[in-house]
Amino acid sequence: VSTYTLEVVTGMTTRTFGRVAANLGWDKVTLPHPVFHGDTLYAASTILSKRDSKSRPAQGILQIATEGANQDGKVVIRFERTILMYKRGHGPYE
Repeated sequence: VSTYTLEVVTGMTTRTFGRVAANLGWDKVTLPHPVFHGDTLYAASTILSKRDSKSRPAQGILQIATEGANQDGKVVIRFERTILMYKRGHGPYE
């Protein structure tokens, strides 16, 4: 199921960026190669842009490009997403 692939790869990269408050959206989702039962997935992300939140001074907004590949290095998903995250020194656990 394609949406499950999106969910798994998003989850694999979420902790990379620290304390995410919310996913604001996904864009440019492509699935160039199918995922099969037994595949091992790997994911990598790149920050495309960052900015302060205009309405939440303790938070910022990141735009991220993510690519997921299988054990053979074939790209199975690419997408961009926007996340709202806590700035250093802020957040529910600080």
